[in-house]
Amino acid sequence: MQFVRTNELSSEQRRILFEWSPDPFQTAPWGLTWRPKDHHILVYEDNQLVSHVGLVRASLTAANKLLDVGGLGGVITVPAARGRGLAQRGLAEAIRVIAHEWRLNYGALFCYPQLKTFYEGLGWTARKEPVHASQPQGTIALPVCSMVQAWNGCEWPAGEIDIEGFPW
Repeated sequence: MQFVRTNELSSEQRRILFEWSPDPFQTAPWGLTWRPKDHHILVYEDNQLVSHVGLVRASLTAANKLLDVGGLGGVITVPAARGRGLAQRGLAEAIRVIAHEWRLNYGALFCYPQLKTFYEGLGWTARKEPVHASQPQGTIALPVCSMVQAWNGCEWPAGEIDIEGFPW
């Protein structure tokens, strides 16, 4: 297995990762606008691209406290490679980048409800409080599952979350 970090995906990488389904993340019913990912961790197995984790550096307010966070999004493994822990390894590499290279203490991600248990098994905590984010029609409470994690001895503050900009 090999990790490759890049700031931009090629059209071929996008085709392999995302174009096998009209809605690979199963988020189309919500009609949300997502922030593009600034950094990408690509997972290769036997020289084949099999998994992806997108990263953003973002700011948000949690319980009236401004936090710099590492955001994870676009987490996907191509269908033929699922069930082998590839996304977990990509997520572990992403957390290493966020917590150790970027030296950020907090992470956040958004997923459809069926993935909540998967992320909880990796130490993520689902937020019960509303999470507000920008959308073209204005600020909304996100209808997806919002999950957070804190590192380096920090704790995530309790309370509502306001994202500055689009969710990732």
